Amino acid sequence: MRKYDIINELIRRRGLRSYLEICTPTTGGSFSEVERGTLVRRDRLMYRCPRDFADGDTITFRSTTEDIAGIVDQVRRSGLRYDLIFVDAWHTLPCAARDLDAALSLLTDDGFLVVHDCSPPNVNMATSEHSGACWHGVTYAAFLDLVAAHPELGYYTVDADVGCGIIRKSAAPNPASTRRDTAMLGEWIARAPGMGERERFEFFDIHRERLLNLVSVREFLNREDITLSGAFRLKAAARLLWSWFKILLPTCIRGRLRRRILTAISSGAPRNAL
Repeated sequence: MRKYDIINELIRRRGLRSYLEICTPTTGGSFSEVERGTLVRRDRLMYRCPRDFADGDTITFRSTTEDIAGIVDQVRRSGLRYDLIFVDAWHTLPCAARDLDAALSLLTDDGFLVVHDCSPPNVNMATSEHSGACWHGVTYAAFLDLVAAHPELGYYTVDADVGCGIIRKSAAPNPASTRRDTAMLGEWIARAPGMGERERFEFFDIHRERLLNLVSVREFLNREDITLSGAFRLKAAARLLWSWFKILLPTCIRGRLRRRILTAISSGAPRNAL
């Protein structure tokens, strides 16, 4: 299950009406995959974004620098709030922490905050500065800092797609999502600020499941009372099939075949049309 699958299933199951994605040109990557469904508003705030950058989808709010304070203040003063906000920050601690605080302030009282890159697999991918293509940064630390500082928030992390943290801002969140290891989070608050980058990750890695409130995809579906649709299963199978095609087929054939598969899926064509 990918990050946008989690987003789509929450939107569908809860009948959510408004969505905001906070990202950069090299993070996010979910906006085009978020189904409109029940949504009446679908916005994207992109920073570190050149004026001439375009990817074919709407960029509602754009900042050419890392500064988003003016945009967030403008949205806040307008009274606009979102039922689900997806944060895929530039993976430094200042940006991730700032983005999470901003998202929390723009969330409806019963809203969901979904955070990508909360469970990086190793310390080499969890550096505070950009370190190559597989860089998940220290969003995990910003996520833990936020939930530790807000005991009123229910949260857990789906063990999928490098860890997708789910925070519920609600007076009465799903009881299962309110379980938190208070002692472990207290130890994180006390020790993490004084640790070096590697030491901090090692502490996180040892206590990953307890700190993140880590759950499997199956547990996520059960917690949110989600039944996967036939369309989702078909798309998931198509993605798996495509991953094998990318390995086995020459580049010149991939594009044509991928277009035919996607056309057949979207039109509901019979299997022999492929």
